[in-house]
Amino acid sequence: MILPESGRTTVSLMNKEHIHDVVTLHKEAYAGFTNVLFGDKYLFNFMEWFASNDHCISLVSLNDKLEPTGYVVGLPLSEREALKKRQLKWASIGLLRRPYLILHPTLVKKVFAFAKSKVFPIPTIRLEPRAGIVGLVSIAVSPSEQGTGVGKHLLASFEINAKQKRFDMMRLYVDSNNARARNAYISMNWTLLETDVESGSIMFTKKLK
Repeated sequence: MILPESGRTTVSLMNKEHIHDVVTLHKEAYAGFTNVLFGDKYLFNFMEWFASNDHCISLVSLNDKLEPTGYVVGLPLSEREALKKRQLKWASIGLLRRPYLILHPTLVKKVFAFAKSKVFPIPTIRLEPRAGIVGLVSIAVSPSEQGTGVGKHLLASFEINAKQKRFDMMRLYVDSNNARARNAYISMNWTLLETDVESGSIMFTKKLK
């Protein structure tokens, strides 16, 4: 598997030794997000699933001391439901240990949005969950490395690996208020496919063939 180098940054396949640092990076980047609220065990098992699944893409950027400075993970859309079922257990454990989370504004908002979507469904573009599409699920860069090109290097490495695994399209969602991320994806030839007003997220895709 070819992984490019860029200056003092090296991209490597994620392994179990990286997961503790990757979870820390994730919590820094996504503080207040639902999966962070569920606790470290949820996040550790989440990242471990990617690192141990040959069908997935899981990469870390390393500095000259071989310390993780960023990560990116993705999976075939055909395996999305399997991941959800696996993580449901850990989400339930997280809620049992932190019952107060039921009233957390982030979770309340998600539950309300889900219920509203069932009562008043909004037509959206749905990509068929086939193995040829890989979803970029999460990407984060250490605050000390932001603006140094690590994020773009991870994206380029993700694309190389997606091609090597013979995917023909990549897909991701980004918060509509995250201008830095939006501009980065556009600069790397991702196409804005749809804006989900309800969730405040934007879908980007990029064809690989």
